[in-house]
Amino acid sequence: MSLIATPLRVSIALLLAVSIFSLVQPVRAQEVSAGITGLVTDPSGAAVVGAEITARDLDRGVSYSTQSNESGIYALPRIPPGRYEIRVRSEGFRGWLQPEVLLEVNQRGRIDVTLELGAVTETVEVSAAGPLLQTEKTELSRHHRRTDSRPAATDSQFHCHDDARPGRDHDQSCITQRWSPHRRRRRPYINGNREQGNNFLLDGIDNNQPAGNLTSYQPNIDAVAEFKVITNNASAEFGNFQGGIINVTMKSGSNGLHGSLFEYFQNDKLNANTWAHNWQAASNPAVDTQVPLRQNMFGFTLGGPVKKDRLFFFVDYQGTRRSEPGSAGLLNVMPEAFRKGDFSNLLDPAYLSANSVNGAPIQLYDYANVDASGRRQPFANNVIPQSRISPVALNLLNDASLYPNAINSGLRQNQVNTSNRKLQTDQGDVKLDWRPTDADTISARYSKSVQDDPTINTFPLNFGAFRNSPFQAGVVNWTRSFGASIVNEVRLGVNNIMFHNGGTDNGLGDVANQIGIKNGNERGPGLMQLQFTGSNFASNIGSANIGTQTMAANTTYQYVDNLTVIRGRHQMKMGARSCGST
Repeated sequence: MSLIATPLRVSIALLLAVSIFSLVQPVRAQEVSAGITGLVTDPSGAAVVGAEITARDLDRGVSYSTQSNESGIYALPRIPPGRYEIRVRSEGFRGWLQPEVLLEVNQRGRIDVTLELGAVTETVEVSAAGPLLQTEKTELSRHHRRTDSRPAATDSQFHCHDDARPGRDHDQSCITQRWSPHRRRRRPYINGNREQGNNFLLDGIDNNQPAGNLTSYQPNIDAVAEFKVITNNASAEFGNFQGGIINVTMKSGSNGLHGSLFEYFQNDKLNANTWAHNWQAASNPAVDTQVPLRQNMFGFTLGGPVKKDRLFFFVDYQGTRRSEPGSAGLLNVMPEAFRKGDFSNLLDPAYLSANSVNGAPIQLYDYANVDASGRRQPFANNVIPQSRISPVALNLLNDASLYPNAINSGLRQNQVNTSNRKLQTDQGDVKLDWRPTDADTISARYSKSVQDDPTINTFPLNFGAFRNSPFQAGVVNWTRSFGASIVNEVRLGVNNIMFHNGGTDNGLGDVANQIGIKNGNERGPGLMQLQFTGSNFASNIGSANIGTQTMAANTTYQYVDNLTVIRGRHQMKMGARSCGST
């Protein structure tokens, strides 16, 4: 007796285990395949038993075959979406051919065939077939193979090329819009539900980021094969979601080498300036006359055969480099006289009026010098003696590298800060599709993205921020046919995403110790936020958060099994899903 299990024995054991498991688990296994079914009859309408039905993938040369059963019913319930040639053959009848049928993701098309009497060597070709009817499902959905060819550099991603569909609220794009690979800017509202009520799938695996109700990953737009938006009556394998289900599938390789190359370029030299920035520049020459912008989005896709008709590859890459400064903002810094303790200008009505300060002159009082009644005494001529000024304040105000001097003679809006965001993203996908035997179809995909999105300020003590969002995901899908009546699909997937953000000290190091604040580095390098309470003559500086502020990692594991059994005129579907998140 051999102790080595054959692939068939392993598959049967797996099938039995899955069938038992499905009795105790929710039936919510998402589909990523397509399928066809139908009835084969003779000219009298009687069922044709044992007719051979073959669907050949026109792009990859792969064929999927089955036979009609005792009721004349045939089914290929789980085959990859794509363009297919359908052939039907049976002894005593002419062959039947439909040269091209387009099968979409999640579609179960119905093609009924009536064979004509004659030699099997003769063929009847259906050249003007209408669109496939989907009588096997009750869902309401809209399929999209064509997406907007523009890069997503202007927050546009997966725009639909048709009008609003039933169940979709107002004219939003049917897939999320984005500014980065895995952070959403806008998502659709479906059936009156909030955007968080939608479910996003990528190659049949959960693509949701639970912590913030975001999409985990958005692939290169040129790498997307198709997507479907289900708005009503989704079948049980998708689970229970209040909004819509957006199911996206990635491209695969084919027998022919194919690919694309792109770059999207944008520069402020090619853009008109904004009205607000022109006005600000006119009132203050220190503000640049044009908002700088440098943006490049570039990438490629490539797919082809490793072994013709059997093994195919597909790879893609997308890089983003975007400098997004926005308009320069004006700050309030202390004039040079104030820094030396001379606030006498606050007693001069003409000075106050020239600086748009309404009200009476401002007198400063000495908290340490009180009269017999306990009232604080005014500083003579609003001048604070140097001996009364904190050494920390003197160190800060006299260090132009930390606290630059005013750029004009004004009391307010006398310094400039420009906030600059520099987004850098690198992402890519690798996918393999393998047909090891006529009964097995295996696909695997690995995706990775690295994103860095810092904020940098030009004013030294307006500290910056960092945002990092690394992402990885993988999925393996195995479909096996056990004859013409049983098909099983197993899918394993995992994705991991981390949101890491916080404050940076602009490279200044331990500013607190540098200016003399004792134990100022207990919370790390940088400078705790200094607020000038009760005065609008100086902007707050520093930051309350230096270093990591948020680090949220999420890993989602998913196991999916779909089993289809055909008995007579009936198709029975059952399945299981195990999904965990850490």
